[in-house]
Amino acid sequence: MGIKMKKIFQDPDGKEYSVAKKKQLGYRVDMVQKLYQNGPMSATDLASCMGLTFPTAMSVLNTLSSDGIVLNMGPAHANAGRKPNLYSVKADAGYFITIFIDLAGTKIIVYNFHNQAIHTEFLNNAPIQDSYNSLILIADALKQILITLNIDQSLLLGTCIVMPGLVNHFNSENLTYFERKEFSLKEFLSTNFPEPVWIENDAKAVAIAEKYYGQYSGSKNLISMWIDQGLGIGLILDGKLYRGSSGFAGELGHIKLTANTIPCKCGKLGCLETVINLNHLYQLYLNEINNNSKANINSASDVILAAHKGNDAAVRSIARFAKNLAHACAMVIQLLNPQTIVICGKLTAAGDYLLIPLRQELLSLSSMDMIKNTSISLSDIADDAANLGALKILANSIFRPIDFNSTNI
Repeated sequence: MGIKMKKIFQDPDGKEYSVAKKKQLGYRVDMVQKLYQNGPMSATDLASCMGLTFPTAMSVLNTLSSDGIVLNMGPAHANAGRKPNLYSVKADAGYFITIFIDLAGTKIIVYNFHNQAIHTEFLNNAPIQDSYNSLILIADALKQILITLNIDQSLLLGTCIVMPGLVNHFNSENLTYFERKEFSLKEFLSTNFPEPVWIENDAKAVAIAEKYYGQYSGSKNLISMWIDQGLGIGLILDGKLYRGSSGFAGELGHIKLTANTIPCKCGKLGCLETVINLNHLYQLYLNEINNNSKANINSASDVILAAHKGNDAAVRSIARFAKNLAHACAMVIQLLNPQTIVICGKLTAAGDYLLIPLRQELLSLSSMDMIKNTSISLSDIADDAANLGALKILANSIFRPIDFNSTNI
């Protein structure tokens, strides 16, 4: 089943097919895509949305069923009349490997073809700053995961690795963390991970996740603000991810607009992200208590938890942080006039302790005419946003258009 599933999506190098054969394969890809996106459907509905005759739709369904890719679920539940059979893509028809590697470690999530996470594993010994060694550890861990899950290689539909830094999605390059000339990131990934292998910047992957899986999925102009050890934004403009000419759009955190002289990891002083990152939130708390007793508060997450328990110093530190964040939001609003700004990452746990002072500060930084039609909210998919973005990237990569005018797939 897995080999046949993979053949639907992957090109047999150099193999030539007739236009008729390509159309048959195109129908199969289109039908699997419709079932993947919409869930169980009847043959009549499939024929209608694909522009096929009913006999042609049934022929494609029968082929996919015989290949073990599609399941006939039997009659639908209906109040009256004849109940049509519903068809669904099997959950085990294929698997997606998503990997999110950042400064804290690596999260691996394996999804089945129903977008269900069947395995999640965190590697705290594989952070991005240990770039080369971490990749080896991740590759070894993934091999063990696949052995444990007993997944055949032929069922793996690809890998997407999300990471911070200046990432070129199409050339598989990360100019921030993988700069050694003697090392080819693209070659290493293609050799050690199930293909096709994609890499993506963390903020862009989160923006993709928000567009397809978040509460504002209907927004055509959406900006996601990914706040972790730095600040990055993902731009969904006119319904599409905007990458910029070199693929690096969204590095808002490295604009020098603050008066401080805090060193940034990029080498400059006073970048915006030096005052908009989780470590800085924790430092603001230490300043509030004059570095006195921390009461078991040792991180930004602890500060947020303390605020919810009524700790005044924690509440004040989040409010001060929100004022910094408001400056970033004002810049985005003035420049792009988005419909929605979604705050993403661990900071979302702060809730109204963050949103209320942020919105109040924003009133003094931007005109009402500019901000009145922009909603600012907290992500509802914060924990797995990067991996969900990777999942969507993989799905988009396999459901590509087929050129029926070419005989070479």
